[in-house]
Amino acid sequence: VPFKKASPEIAPNIADSIIATALKEGADLIMLGATPRVSDQLVLGKTISTVARNAHCAVAVLKL
Repeated sequence: VPFKKASPEIAPNIADSIIATALKEGADLIMLGATPRVSDQLVLGKTISTVARNAHCAVAVLKL
């Protein structure tokens, strides 16, 4: 399936925008990138945590 760039939905915060855009586009996977904050452990930020908890589809978090 070719990648299609979605036009972002306008929402009060970035997590809501990501979720709204994924829902509008019928996404079955949201991929987000995160960087380790402390030593080598991956600590998820507020945006990633919110998307992971509230998305209608699977969410993959990639360690960058």
